[in-house]
Amino acid sequence: MKTLLASAIAFVAVAGITSASAANLPVKAPPMAPPPPPTWTGCYLGLAAGFAAGRSEHTAPDSGGVTIAGKFDLSGGGLVGGTVGCNYQVAPQWIIGFEGDFSAIDKKGEAHDLAPLFNVNFEQETKERWFATARGRVGFNTTPDSLVYATGGGAFAKFDVDEFNTLNPAFQATDSATLSGWVAGGGVEWRFSAGRTCL
Repeated sequence: MKTLLASAIAFVAVAGITSASAANLPVKAPPMAPPPPPTWTGCYLGLAAGFAAGRSEHTAPDSGGVTIAGKFDLSGGGLVGGTVGCNYQVAPQWIIGFEGDFSAIDKKGEAHDLAPLFNVNFEQETKERWFATARGRVGFNTTPDSLVYATGGGAFAKFDVDEFNTLNPAFQATDSATLSGWVAGGGVEWRFSAGRTCL
């Protein structure tokens, strides 16, 4: 009887030690939730710098729109500006958005009037001061980090126009106008995502 009682007491003691040891074991953390899929939804800012060239033509409305100096090149067009826009991912692979930009520019050119209708001693000069665009965008998400897009909308530019006599600069006329048109294009964008570490 004493032996049986001693064995029972020993078993209870061992069971208590086992329970205490199990209670002190570290609890395994639950697995981390997978990161959310990348999205193109959001807004952005950008800077622009480069060079632009173009052509200009002055016409005479009073003479039936005939050209005064023919078409001439505009050059020296260094530009600097900025861009702002927003995208919204409307479906797993489709993105819509809006983008606008503004750039200051110094592009100019000149040409002499054409004979016989006009005096060849007069010269026409065009200076482009700035241009801006306002465009919509539609993109297709070819991979989570690449986007092929098309864009189009309105374009606006400020021009100063001078006409002067090369033999007598006192005879001159100046005008200034903001002209509008349209713009369309497309491209490819690539997003560099920050790496993630899962424990």
